[in-house]
Amino acid sequence: MARLSNAEKYLRHYAEPEVSALANLKVPPCHYALAIPAYDEDHDFLQRMTPLLKRHACLVILTINQPDSLAAPCSANRRLAQDLVRNLTVVNTSKDLTLHRVTDTSSYVLTIDRFSPGLSIPKKQGVGLARKIAADIAVTLIQQNIIKYPWIYTTDCDAFLPDNYFTALDNRDDAAAAIYPFAHDCGDNALGKATKLYEFSLHYYQRGLQWAGSPYAFHTLGSTLAIQANHYCKVRGFPKRSGGEDFYLLNKLAKTGDILQLENPRITLVARLSRRVPFGTGPAVEKIIAMDNPEAEFTLYNPECFYQLKKLLDAVKQTAGQLSGGLAGIDGTTRKVIEAMGILAALTQARLQSKQPEQFLRHFNTWFDAFRTLKFIHLLRDAGLQNVNVEEAKKLGAFILSAA
Repeated sequence: MARLSNAEKYLRHYAEPEVSALANLKVPPCHYALAIPAYDEDHDFLQRMTPLLKRHACLVILTINQPDSLAAPCSANRRLAQDLVRNLTVVNTSKDLTLHRVTDTSSYVLTIDRFSPGLSIPKKQGVGLARKIAADIAVTLIQQNIIKYPWIYTTDCDAFLPDNYFTALDNRDDAAAAIYPFAHDCGDNALGKATKLYEFSLHYYQRGLQWAGSPYAFHTLGSTLAIQANHYCKVRGFPKRSGGEDFYLLNKLAKTGDILQLENPRITLVARLSRRVPFGTGPAVEKIIAMDNPEAEFTLYNPECFYQLKKLLDAVKQTAGQLSGGLAGIDGTTRKVIEAMGILAALTQARLQSKQPEQFLRHFNTWFDAFRTLKFIHLLRDAGLQNVNVEEAKKLGAFILSAA
């Protein structure tokens, strides 16, 4: 495979220090690189992956980590590291990296110690840094042709990966990133019901954006994401954040290339409580469980927000070929939100930078990105389009839920 065009600069200026320890490890050639953060996990996830690792030559890059706000090393982290040494064959070590071979396979597990005293991760950088360390190592090995395919596969310890998880992208190097479909494995208990509600909210928001015509209508779950290494380097890797790192990374990647939304294979996620991150699935499910009547109390964005988003995006497209002008047919609350966000000024700037309608739309969509789209919906909500419960969302938002 040809060298990655953006990797050399990225690795020189932006890669994490753990990359420098690779030179002494002599990692054997593999087809795929899978990056996983592990905090307060047991080794069961590796047992679930073993059939997949037997089928494919894969390097699992595991960042065992904990925040530096903890007074002592997480006992589960220590057990995980010990279990890996006990159950796998240690090939080599270099500083805080250990390379293991998975028995009776051509796959390996590379562990990075970011939990021992003096090695824990800054609390504010959290899972974002844990993912970045593993992904930076993957980029290095792809650049060196040790990893054959140019995709950085990322997931979490609660994922069941299907048999064709890797091969689904073997001939797809035409996108910045790929997102796998997913579903939570939910039981008929409080945890399962709460997880189903939260999963419904994720699909509802994605379909709302899709119906409105947003170019950012994709899920942003780190456990379902694969990133083309060249594009990863273009955007300088995972943001070092304690949560939302997947959202912000995809927001940048979408400006460099297509986000491929796979129809299959589907990843199954374990329904579980988790306090590993400040927001996301775990904290949201915990809040839902605490509700007296989740079906009535758990709320979603008002479908009218997506209708107003569609009006805005349609109006922008209508002005694409014009040298000047505003947004016709939009007034009231939505007009006030547009003015508050500086959208009219952004349209003017996009016109100044563009000679063709396609350039104009590209400039505007780069500015009105996933973050500003979410802000637009939040401002509409705060201005009076209040959230609705699930039953109301299904009734009022049937046009959204029917989106392909």
